[in-house]
Amino acid sequence: MHVQVRQLVLDPAVQQEFSKLRRELEEHKSMIQQLKEQNDSLTFTAESKIGRQLIKKTKMLADENQEMAMQLREGPAATQGALLAVERHHINELRKGISEIKDHCSYLEEENEELNMLRFLNERQIQDLGSAAAEQKRAVAEADRDRGHRGMDRPTQHAGVDRDRDRQQGGRGYSMNSRGRGDVYGRRGR
Repeated sequence: MHVQVRQLVLDPAVQQEFSKLRRELEEHKSMIQQLKEQNDSLTFTAESKIGRQLIKKTKMLADENQEMAMQLREGPAATQGALLAVERHHINELRKGISEIKDHCSYLEEENEELNMLRFLNERQIQDLGSAAAEQKRAVAEADRDRGHRGMDRPTQHAGVDRDRDRQQGGRGYSMNSRGRGDVYGRRGR
């Protein structure tokens, strides 16, 4: 049997056939290896090398997604926080303005009360002066009548000047207010 195998191996046609079959066998082996690798890459497990790489990559992408989601949430929150701070500042400014207005209003109310008191006192003074002037006119008129009965036909020049001045002023008087300004006042009710 050895002899027959040797003769067959030495035959060039058979040798060529063996070579051809060996090449095909090698090609098929390499093709099988490639198909096995493709199959392994498509069907992986957590323990396989490719599976571990894919799991690692998946975790990394999930972490990135979480970070991006937090940034998106913090972006509008930060903007809203800034707007809130601006609005709080605006509210504080408005409160200060309202406080100043209230202070000014209370000052004006106090000043109004003082002015009303001065007006009341001035009206009282006007009434008193009007009463005194009327009383003085009556006294002058009585004095004139008494002089007329005694033989004095003409009143004194001084009394006539006073009456002429009162007629020209139309019953108006002059008063100093608390601020040192002179005010002309007229009849009662003005």
